[in-house]
Parts: sequence; structure tokens; C-alpha cells
Amino acid sequence: MHHIDPVVEVAFAANDRYFDGLLVTACSIARFADKRRQLAFTILDGGIKAEKLTFLQNRIRAFHSRTRLQAIKVNETDLSDFPLFHGNRMAYARLLLPNLKPETKHIIYCDVDLLWMADITELWDFQDDSIAYQSTKDMVQSTIDFEREWFRLNSIPFDADRYFCTGLSFFNLQAFREKNLTKSICEFLHEHQDVLLADQTAMNALIGKEAGLLPQRWQVIPRYVPDSTYDTSIVLHYAGEPPWSISKVSKMLTDTQLLWFRFDATIRGCTIWQSLRRYYSATRIIVSRLTFKIIMSTTITRQLFYLFLKSLGR
Repeated sequence: MHHIDPVVEVAFAANDRYFDGLLVTACSIARFADKRRQLAFTILDGGIKAEKLTFLQNRIRAFHSRTRLQAIKVNETDLSDFPLFHGNRMAYARLLLPNLKPETKHIIYCDVDLLWMADITELWDFQDDSIAYQSTKDMVQSTIDFEREWFRLNSIPFDADRYFCTGLSFFNLQAFREKNLTKSICEFLHEHQDVLLADQTAMNALIGKEAGLLPQRWQVIPRYVPDSTYDTSIVLHYAGEPPWSISKVSKMLTDTQLLWFRFDATIRGCTIWQSLRRYYSATRIIVSRLTFKIIMSTTITRQLFYLFLKSLGR
């Protein structure tokens, strides 16, 4: 049995634009983590205002007193050689972790559109010295379809059953350093500027066969699971549809998105309505909720909507 490091190491990458997502992701981890364990949070900081970092630290410690926080400045211009992804390059900052955290052996990386409703210390116990990287299978069929075609065009083997989503990444940083994997991934990205999903495409191409697959509950895409999934402790990943930006595809405000606002309201000490109003007009909120309720009210309207999403590749 492998030795489990007692301190749970967690990393995020964010700039000021994504601070609200970082706040909810980090605080939800702290809220559900075993209070007997110590958490060490590292923020790869692409330009977050100092007062916001102070607020984040105070709120995290209100949920879990045994938490320490370190912010490491990352200049996004230093990542300019990489392809743009959703209008920025902060996603690539996680590739810097082996060098930025030279004394750290294992670390869990989280995108900032995750809502934790599970104990991260249970995930931490999956660490394995023999595996360089672990994540969950990517359950978005449109992603699998698009990536399969990209891999085919680039003559790279593709295994849909082992294709993982890097939004939740369990890095063995020591193995990354020993195998010089960051260098390999960076070289791949420099050679393939047309990648569809940034370093996720690169990492699957280079280490997909060796990566470990974690239980799916550690990264649940809300629109791809049965309702019974919510009876267990899970981590929601609002991939491509962050609750604070419902401007794409459905323009609906779903029940699982409301979970995010409920937690945001808890952090800020306000009502869910006040949390919603930080992002949307009253009219937008009402229309978005009514749209969701109407579509979900009958089997026929649900099926028609799912067909619509499928036609859009969602």
C-alpha cells in the first residue's frame, strides 16, 4: 500500500475574471472536507485583486480552519505560445505545477467551474506513486466525437473508453518531473496549434494509455447523469455551462445550476435571489427558470429538447 501524504494539496488557476468560480470551488472543497485533515491550497494567480484573495482566504477558513493558502503569480503573457482556449490561456498554468511546486509530490488540480459536494480527502487517498496522472472519463459525447475526428486527422490513436477530462486532475508531480512530461506536452501543443481542448487534447494523446481512471462521481457533468446520481456525494463540473454565464445553447437556469447559487449565497451571507441578481436581471432569472420548468414538465418536451441539444453537438 502506498504512503498517503497527510496534507491534502489542491491547486487552482484563475484570473480576476474567474474569481467567483474560484470562490465557490475552493469554499465547497473546504466545506465538505474532513475537518481532521489539513488542506493546502495553491492558486495560480493570473491577476486577482489582493482584497479578493483576502476575502477568499477568510471564507475558506470559515469552512475549514486547518487550511493554508498560497498564491503564486502567473503572467498569462508567459503562456502566449499556447493556443487560445475560451479566450484566455490560464488553463495551461497547471502545466507549470511541477516546477512551481518542486517539493510537492502529489496535487489535485480543479477547474473553477466545479462544485464539490464530496470529501476531497477521500479522493486524496487514491494517490498512487506508480501513476503519473489520474482523472475521470470524459462523459460528453460531443467532445468524444470531435476529438476522435481530430485524432484521426492527425494520425494519433484514440481510445474513447480511456479519454479523460482534465477539469479534475490528480497529478503525480514527481513522476511528471522524472519523465519530463510537461516538456513533452508543451512541445505537442507548439506543434498542434489547432487542438480542440487545449492541454486536455495533448495529455490524452501523450499519456492516455497510462493514465488512471477515477470513479465517475469525482467529476459529474450535470446534463449527462440520471437523477439517482445526486443521492451520492459527488463533484459537479459545469463544463462549458458555468452557472454565472447562461448565455449559450439553452439559456435556461437549471436545478443543478441553482445549487451553485445556493452555495454562493451561503458564502456571501445573502439570499439565493441576491446571488442570482449579481449576474442577471430579474426578468432574465424568471424567464430562464420558467423555460426550464416548461421544458422539463413533460416527457415529450424533454425529448425534443434533448434532440435539439444533440443537433448542436451538446
